[in-house]
Amino acid sequence: MRGIRNAGLGLSLAFSSAAAWAQAPAAAVTLGPIRVLDSEAPITTVRGQQPDPRFAQPIQRMPYRVPAATAPSTIGGAMPMQSAAPADPLGTPKPAPTPMVTELRDQYGNPIHMGQGQPVPAQGMMMVPPPVYGASPVYDGACDSCGPQPSLVADPYLGGVGPLFPRMRAALATPIAGRFNVTAEYLLWYVPGQSAPPLVTTSSPQFNGIIGQGNTRVLYGGDNLANTFQSGGRFWGNYWMPCSRWGIDGGIWFLGTTSTNYTTDSSANPLIARPFVRADTGQNFSQLTAFPGLATGSININNTTNVWGSEVSARRMISGNTSSRLDGLIGFKNMNLSENLTITEQFQRVPGTLSGIGAPGALSGTVQDAFATQNYFYGVNLGLVGEVRRGRWFANGRATVGLGQVYQYAHINGGQTINNANGTTSQTAGGLLALSNANIGSYSETHFGVMPEVGLTLGFYITQNLRFGMGYNL
Repeated sequence: MRGIRNAGLGLSLAFSSAAAWAQAPAAAVTLGPIRVLDSEAPITTVRGQQPDPRFAQPIQRMPYRVPAATAPSTIGGAMPMQSAAPADPLGTPKPAPTPMVTELRDQYGNPIHMGQGQPVPAQGMMMVPPPVYGASPVYDGACDSCGPQPSLVADPYLGGVGPLFPRMRAALATPIAGRFNVTAEYLLWYVPGQSAPPLVTTSSPQFNGIIGQGNTRVLYGGDNLANTFQSGGRFWGNYWMPCSRWGIDGGIWFLGTTSTNYTTDSSANPLIARPFVRADTGQNFSQLTAFPGLATGSININNTTNVWGSEVSARRMISGNTSSRLDGLIGFKNMNLSENLTITEQFQRVPGTLSGIGAPGALSGTVQDAFATQNYFYGVNLGLVGEVRRGRWFANGRATVGLGQVYQYAHINGGQTINNANGTTSQTAGGLLALSNANIGSYSETHFGVMPEVGLTLGFYITQNLRFGMGYNL
């Protein structure tokens, strides 16, 4: 049961469902009210959308008089025909003809203002703006209750709704256009190993591998075990609610299971000992696994670590503009850390010797100690996410802290299998460090826990919908 600190690098690849920055709320791609001018011709936009009649101003027409028609007449028994209407002496005022209005808008629905040096498009032609990377406007509360209208045209990389299956493309993109994005990251994190007392020693025969005596030295243990870099992955995503500053943010991360093995035998070290502290005297002592002239043997130690976590939060935009923004997070976070340590000792007495290694009458045997721990953190997640953009470049920062409970479990077990000189085999519970009626069993504790995390990512937009980044997490 221990605390764990991870730090390392990450490479990320993110995809957004629309040509807007991945973290923009739905309103970033929502057109505001489109008003119909004094013309019966519809307004055409860059996005090819028709105006919503709910927001249209009434069409204003000049009053005029409709002349009374003459009585219908028949020719040769045919259907009645309307005779020509006599000229209206007062004239018939008609609405002045208004040409088709072509409205220029960018991919986010904002009117394009033709500035100095910009060419003016010919009548009836539409202008597609240059690519914009992340320059989506801030949600301002003016939103249609019908939700966002997806941007399907002004994306030069995806091609927009062209002549090839336009309805299919629109049907697939409409539910999530501009509101959903996913990120996949490769993680290379440094994980400090678990601390352990000296587990294996060697020395000259007169010192029996006892810690603190003579030339005894530690072969394994006495420090952190398995300090190493671990590879892993993280998959993240967020979804913005239609016409809202609120969204859902979450994902899962993991590191590959790390397994380290240590093995030594009497061919490398003629004397192998397992040190411990005597409970009755409090002094250092040792159990011999191999001793010159008495026994040969070996020790194998296996240590594994597995860690993963997940998070889901409500995300709300706090502030921002077209090149930067800050969002808040509140939700749930968990982390799972599992570790195992198994020590397996094997010895074989040299023929002709009667004592010195193992129990009296033992010819060979196997002694094993096993320790396993699980730590589960569950807590409330609070945090901030910020991003700044300049052209195709972006910098993203994330800081969160989890406050909750850590549930800890420990399982200790051990056993011995001894081959006796009389040909029998005996099996008993308990090894050297795991003892029957002492510490063998399962144990649990619960503590208040804190899980902070900070990260910074720098990246580049490959296209308007795809970006790459490299970052550091702690």
